[in-house]
Amino acid sequence: MRELYEDLVSNPASEIAQQHPLLAAIAREAQLHRSAQALADDEFVEGLWVDEDEIPVEQIRLAAEDHTLAQSARYERGPHAVFLSRQETGHWIATHVKGPAGASLRFETEFVVLQPGQESPLPQVERLPEHLILVDENGREWRLERVYA
Repeated sequence: MRELYEDLVSNPASEIAQQHPLLAAIAREAQLHRSAQALADDEFVEGLWVDEDEIPVEQIRLAAEDHTLAQSARYERGPHAVFLSRQETGHWIATHVKGPAGASLRFETEFVVLQPGQESPLPQVERLPEHLILVDENGREWRLERVYA
C-alpha cells in the first residue's frame, strides 16, 4: 500500500494515476498537506515565527479622541466664525467664514488679517488651539471657541 501511495505522489503521470484519477487526486492532496506540515515544522524549529505582544489597554486610544491628530476645526462666537485647517505642507491656514470684514486673529503679539472667504496663513501654529482671539473692525476682542474638530 505504501509503495502505491509513493508511486502516486512521486509520479503523477504513472499508469496507476491514469487508471484511478480519484486516487491520484487524493494522493496529491496528501502530498500537499505533508509538504505544508513539513514547512510549518521547519519554520517552528528554525525560529521563523513572530511573537506578537498585545498592546496594553491603557495605550489604546481612538483617533477621534486624540486632538493632536485633528487637521481642522471651526471656531465660533457671536457674529464670527473662523475655520482652521492644516495644508499638506504642514502649514496652518484660517478662513473667515462668517462675520463682517475687517477682523484679525491675534496670536500673542502677531495679528493675522482676515478677509471673508479667503485663506490666510497662520504664524507658527503647531496644533489646533482650544480657542482663538478675534479682534473685530471696532477693536473688540472675541474669544472664539472650538465648535468641532
